[in-house]
Amino acid sequence: MMTKKEIFSLMQLIEVYYEQFKVTQEKLDGWHSVLSKYSYEKLYGNLMEFVVHSQHPR
Repeated sequence: MMTKKEIFSLMQLIEVYYEQFKVTQEKLDGWHSVLSKYSYEKLYGNLMEFVVHSQHPR
């Protein structure tokens, strides 16, 4: 189970790679309810894989 702090950490990484994404408390709360059941390691790996293959990271 992921903590809200871990989800915030992932969201900060998304903000680094995608400048149009902004972290807000509302987004953090919403995503926490969806992502809390997953592991940080799994989602971090998925994010890095997406960034590597994305045409739009910064």
